[in-house]
Amino acid sequence: MHKNSIKKAFTLIELLVVIAIIAILAAILFPVFAQAKEAAKKTACLSNCKQMATGMLIYVTDYDDTSMPSQYRSTPNYCDFTGKIHYWDREGDYSIGEYDFTKGFLTPYLKNTDILNCPAAGAEDYLPPGPNTAIGYNGNLDSIDYSNYPICTQTEPSLSSFDAPADTIAFADTAYPIISNSHKFFIVAWDITYGPALYDTHGRHAGGKANIVWIDGHANSKTVTTPTVASGRTGYQVTPQQFKDHSAGWISKFDIHYDDYGNGYVGVDEKNIYYYLPHKPAGT
Repeated sequence: MHKNSIKKAFTLIELLVVIAIIAILAAILFPVFAQAKEAAKKTACLSNCKQMATGMLIYVTDYDDTSMPSQYRSTPNYCDFTGKIHYWDREGDYSIGEYDFTKGFLTPYLKNTDILNCPAAGAEDYLPPGPNTAIGYNGNLDSIDYSNYPICTQTEPSLSSFDAPADTIAFADTAYPIISNSHKFFIVAWDITYGPALYDTHGRHAGGKANIVWIDGHANSKTVTTPTVASGRTGYQVTPQQFKDHSAGWISKFDIHYDDYGNGYVGVDEKNIYYYLPHKPAGT
């Protein structure tokens, strides 16, 4: 006679133990997967930045060492916003919010316009009117004469005239520091003449870091400093909490704090924006 074979099944306790082990493993691995995904996005974003820097340097070569403008008006007056404006990444009509990304100064030197964006960018990086890039070009590289405002003249300096190319930002992750503001900040915006603009270097990567590509072409990541007082011109004021909420600020070389000049603007020592200036402040 053959003995009856008995098939043993898992008991309820054994099933619960297995489920608990799976849950523990998932809790351990999911954050690792998320970190790996973030790291991949950061790398892809940095790669886009470096391709943009390569395109910029080719532009400089093609134009006899002339730096690439962040924007150029269709009228001789830089402060005239009527008509079409030729930006570094597009041509557009500021007044009606229409833009053509095939006609930027940099566009002919890129494989495609997807390079203008960062895979790690969130919704705060893109606002109407018109589309915006998530990587900005340093607007302080333009040389603007505001002495006869509202008549302003623009010249583009030679790249070889920059004091420290390895310490001067070309491109960086950028974002709007406030959701309701429709003003364009697809460039790294600094306005020393009229008071600091809305600091828009964006710490969108782990640790509040932004990808930075420098004028000499090298790239790395740096921690973004967020303002501790309200900043921006009248009508574009941003609170410290808004800057913090959107991880927007600037890359600082020196630990220099703001002074409130009491005139609606927040003054800042030029040493604090050292990395954004093609010609460095005295004593640095």
